[in-house]
Amino acid sequence: MSSWQYILASLRHYHRVHLAVAAGVAVATAVITGALLVGDSMRGSLRGLAFKSLGRIDAVLLAEHPFREAMVDEWQAAPTLKERGTKAVPLMLTQGSAVFRSDAGDVRRAAQLQVIGAPPEFWSLALKRGAAPVERGNEIALASSVAEELGVKVGDAILLRLPAASRIPADSTLGEKEETAASRRFTVAAILDPDDDATFTRFSLRPSQQAPRNAFVPLETMQDLLELDGKANAVALSANELGPDGALPRPIIAEKREDGLLPEVSDYGLKVERIKLGENNQHAYLRISADRLVLPPHVVEVVDDLYANSGVQPVVTYLANRIAAGEKSIPYSTIVGVDSTAELGPLLDDAGKPIKLADDEVALNDWAANELG
Repeated sequence: MSSWQYILASLRHYHRVHLAVAAGVAVATAVITGALLVGDSMRGSLRGLAFKSLGRIDAVLLAEHPFREAMVDEWQAAPTLKERGTKAVPLMLTQGSAVFRSDAGDVRRAAQLQVIGAPPEFWSLALKRGAAPVERGNEIALASSVAEELGVKVGDAILLRLPAASRIPADSTLGEKEETAASRRFTVAAILDPDDDATFTRFSLRPSQQAPRNAFVPLETMQDLLELDGKANAVALSANELGPDGALPRPIIAEKREDGLLPEVSDYGLKVERIKLGENNQHAYLRISADRLVLPPHVVEVVDDLYANSGVQPVVTYLANRIAAGEKSIPYSTIVGVDSTAELGPLLDDAGKPIKLADDEVALNDWAANELG
């Protein structure tokens, strides 16, 4: 019997086993092929959503603290970006809510809105170039889903509420307790179709299959509403030419202003002052403070490294609701936590040496001591 005869005899004898194996292979092949097709389709869908969300934007710089809008112009004028035709657009991003009262007196609200303060050139970063739906004044453009939720049409007036830009948390003793939101009436200038690539309706920095709840207002108007004139908290970057690794041109943070982005101290919310001492101002020291409640830890570390040999004196200032001694008390007093030094004081003995206070001791000025008896 030849080899072919053995093979044919085996196929006839074990035909059920061979059919089962063939069926299993066919099913497995179909499942794998289907998974690859579905995965490729999903990848394409997510890629399309990403393009709709970002348009021509290649990168976005976000900051915890509002910075100078002029810094963006300085950055864009730097050769690092200018030679590659990179466009930098300042933005103001925040969360907000809107209220609409109809002629019949019905009130409808839309919360958790992403409010974008954008200049006219922002709209050129969309997939398709189109006219800016809002350019100046108290105009607002709403995503169609938000407009439907509010029940508004073009020309209606809505009340937009944004969290006030507070430098100190509202729950702090020093924080603002009443005005925690900024509000203004806006006229609906446009209702944006999420399927129109020229409207940038789907602009979002968070990947999601759901259309973002966007509301667009002019950047200058938003700055005025939040009392942050000439400020921004984000920069959208679009580069005609990227680096070999697909990244934006480097360096982004530069040592020289003409090389790239070089923020000033105020862009970090910091203030450096030279304080003079003595009758003839023969002594002076630097005071570094923040426009928020405390200095960020990384700033403290940098100051310690820079001035380690000059003497650094950390200071914490807070507000006490009440200081009491027996039946007498003083309301709303400023409390300062500080370790005195011979160079800066503030507590020195007659010999000019710093006075060290124990953990349960406090030093009062003459007025406070007299008031408390």
